[in-house]
Amino acid sequence: MPQNQGLPAIAFFEATACVVLLVLFALLKRDHRASYFRLWLTGWLMLTGSAIADLFNLSVPFEWLSTLSLAFRIAASFAFLSTVLNFRIGTKKRFLAIWPLSVVSILALIYLERSTPASFGTIRWETSILLCILSLASGWLLLHSATKAYGKHLLSALFFLSAIHGIDRP
Repeated sequence: MPQNQGLPAIAFFEATACVVLLVLFALLKRDHRASYFRLWLTGWLMLTGSAIADLFNLSVPFEWLSTLSLAFRIAASFAFLSTVLNFRIGTKKRFLAIWPLSVVSILALIYLERSTPASFGTIRWETSILLCILSLASGWLLLHSATKAYGKHLLSALFFLSAIHGIDRP
């Protein structure tokens, strides 16, 4: 019996919530054909993969599972930033210039994180700063977009809260 049963319970509920929202977003994809929504769905798929990898890491602690979870989380943050950039540009153009930077960043941080001890939730400060910058940029760009929808304010607030929550993670 593990000493702290709260961590597996939190990881289980996070993974369950991500899977439920992924199914809902996949069902909404049929009615919403915009290109940025496909990127949003890709980012949510990566976030769900990260939550499932965290859940497996708590039950069977392999050292590569924490690195895989972190790589999925970084890829999800880049996908969300790319979604916000594509949303701001509009449906006529596509903005894909962020993907070379994201691939290089993910590979560099995987290289750095493989030397980190394989405990749950332990990351380096470089990774934490990158995740916070990506969340702040996504929130800022979404907040200052031209649309007048209320959902963009809520989503940008969630990106800001995610950045503030993760800044002291290391």
